[in-house]
This record gives sequence, C-alpha cells and structure tokens, in this order.
Amino acid sequence: TVTPAEKGKAVYDNPNMGCFLCHVVEGAGGTRGPQLSHTASRAGERRPGMSAEEYLKESLLDPGAYVVSSYDNIMPPIARQLSSEQLDDLIAYLISLR
Repeated sequence: TVTPAEKGKAVYDNPNMGCFLCHVVEGAGGTRGPQLSHTASRAGERRPGMSAEEYLKESLLDPGAYVVSSYDNIMPPIARQLSSEQLDDLIAYLISLR
C-alpha cells in the first residue's frame, strides 16, 4: 500500500509541478526557494496559532501570505491545480521531512 507521503513525493517530483526546481530536499534541488528538509518542525513555528499542516496548506495555496525572509515572493500558486487529495498528500510528504 502506498502511503500519502509517498504519493505526495510523487506530486513533488512531478515535472509539471516543478517543486524541485526551486526547493532543496536533503541536498538535492534548486536554490531559489527555502530548503524543505525539516519542514515540519519549522512550519509549526512560523505562524502563531497555526499547525504545521495549516501553514503548509496556506503556503501552497497562497504563497505570498507568508514569505520566508531572505527569499523573494516568486512561488507561483501552482498547487491550486491539485485535487484536495493531492494537496493533502503533498503536505503529508512535506511533514514527513523531519
């Protein structure tokens, strides 16, 4: 059985999404966006009162809502093209990067 995090990694790796073009996961990937390793621990601390899952969902659907300092607001709202299941799977993958 494929886990949601495994399905989410497939979304992340999908060339049509292009996540890896800007984001680094464990040393592999682009450098224009924040590094995603240990995302779960950082995401839970970014916005007071928001869980890591809530923060990631907001960041994916409305990338300009909170921009990490030292990065430009360049992330396109491409996650809006995902089904709710794909979005949840992508968030599960990002949470798994502990």
